[in-house]
Amino acid sequence: MNNELTDSMLVGSYKIKADSGDKKPDRKSLSLGKKGSGSLYIETNLSGVYFYYKYKKNGKVSLEPIGKHNLLNASSDGIGLNEAIKRATIFADHNLAGTLSEYLADVKAVKEQKKEREKVEKEEAKKLETYGSFEDLLIWYRDVFIGEERDSYSDIKSAFNKHIFKKRNKFKKLLLKKATDITSDDIKLIFLDCIEIEGEVRVYMNRLRSHLHAAFKAMIKQEGDYENQHEITFNIKFNPVGSIPRKGEVENRGKDQLTDKEIWIIWHHGIEAMNTHLGYLSRLLLSLGGVRQGQLMKAEWFDVDTDFKIPNIRVLNNKWKKGMSVEQKYYAVPLNKLALSDIKFLKEKFGEYKHLFPKKNGSSYKNEHMCKHLDKRTKALNRFIKDKINSDHFKNITIGMIRGSVTTRMKEAGCDEKTIMRLQAHTVDDDGKKIQNSMHHEVYSPDFQFLAEKLEVSNKWEKYLRNIIDKPFDQITDRLPEDMHEMKNIRKSK
Repeated sequence: MNNELTDSMLVGSYKIKADSGDKKPDRKSLSLGKKGSGSLYIETNLSGVYFYYKYKKNGKVSLEPIGKHNLLNASSDGIGLNEAIKRATIFADHNLAGTLSEYLADVKAVKEQKKEREKVEKEEAKKLETYGSFEDLLIWYRDVFIGEERDSYSDIKSAFNKHIFKKRNKFKKLLLKKATDITSDDIKLIFLDCIEIEGEVRVYMNRLRSHLHAAFKAMIKQEGDYENQHEITFNIKFNPVGSIPRKGEVENRGKDQLTDKEIWIIWHHGIEAMNTHLGYLSRLLLSLGGVRQGQLMKAEWFDVDTDFKIPNIRVLNNKWKKGMSVEQKYYAVPLNKLALSDIKFLKEKFGEYKHLFPKKNGSSYKNEHMCKHLDKRTKALNRFIKDKINSDHFKNITIGMIRGSVTTRMKEAGCDEKTIMRLQAHTVDDDGKKIQNSMHHEVYSPDFQFLAEKLEVSNKWEKYLRNIIDKPFDQITDRLPEDMHEMKNIRKSK
């Protein structure tokens, strides 16, 4: 055959055949030099140009595939004429050496390994296509793992909406990214955006970090539990939020603390500024020693016992999800004299209803509506402070500040820290230490256990609180607890 054969000639021959639709293949052979070494066999048909190594085996002609011509397409997986000649020459050398069979076996094994690897990669890629996205994970955690019945649902929904979902244009690629591929750097982008847009947001960033960390950890745990499988698979191997530290506790403390004046105003003007039942809600949140607002707003008169030797209210804690099951947990909160007085007034005012703090139609608030209602009424309280007390220097007060402020001041009042935590339904170990649980499940003393100890702490707290609310307003200052002043001084010195 013509030893001046080139790639262009092969491509030209193919194009002529393709244009004419000629189905008859053209075949050419290119000698590899030595006698008995075989030849490069080239076949051109409508599907392309193919190279083979042609040789005689036991008196019969055999063909071993070498590859397909790339047709001068750089992006093609095919080969050119020179590469085909090199590969055919290797076949020829093995043929002359008598090792062709072994070489062909090795080539076949390599091809099978490559085929198996490509099959695995294809299956992995197919699996990856079905893995849930970062957005899917956040929605699963909010709506399925937490659910609307949990008190924390509204906080989680608000955090995800404010810092992530409402910024969809900015975080579109991140939301669509597979959750299993999310890195710590991806999470940092969200936090950096918070700082850039909203400025000093340490508290909000820590809360958002907590929610994101819990979402990843919850799914890792759920996928490891074969009894709790889901429609969407995430295949999350590690928690990308874990390596991102929380903002310093010193920087946060004091930011959401109420002063003496603000406590006095809530106690004496909350009813006038907000309305009767939310005003009394605020007072009970203060006097009861840090009960969660959502739990108290859902409390029923059935659970109030003023005739027991220790008057108390049984409060339903979060619906606790163990795996994906649900069970209810109650704990008893003693009523000191301040709380008992307000409870008796509420009984006269709203005793005909099922709940202590009913809506106008008598039903209880759902979590999301509860938050909106509280937000609306606390804005009214802040307007009242500005207009009626003629003060612009107060920070915006929220009902959520009460629990943290009460906790800090109960310690200042000398209350036993272990009993404070039991009173507020925290997890407490045998040494009286708070147990952190990223799943937000809480274990505490059931019903009337430790009620006497709780009452002792509650009475001590009542005495401290009366020392603020029983004074005339002009004798009240903007004092914060002593350790809060220390924290402020630390921040100023930095």
